[in-house]
Amino acid sequence: DLKLGEQFSMALSNKGAVYTWGQNDKGQLGLGNEVPTCEPQIVIGLSKAISKIDCGLKHCVALSKDYQLFVWGSNL
Repeated sequence: DLKLGEQFSMALSNKGAVYTWGQNDKGQLGLGNEVPTCEPQIVIGLSKAISKIDCGLKHCVALSKDYQLFVWGSNL
C-alpha cells in the first residue's frame, strides 16, 4: 500500500512494516527527527505489525493488526 502526503510518501510492506521518505519538516516521517530523506526509511518506532496506513498533509496514521493506533507529524 502506498500513500502520499504533501511532499512525502509512506508505504506498507507485505510483512506489516512501514516505510517513509520525503520532506520531514514536521516529523511526518516518524523517524525521530526533522531531516528529509530521499531513500525509504523504516519507521522503527512501530513495534507491532501494521495492517493499514494513511496520511494527511504533514501527518501519518498506522493501525496495527490488533487495532492499536499510531499517529505522528503535525495536523496543522
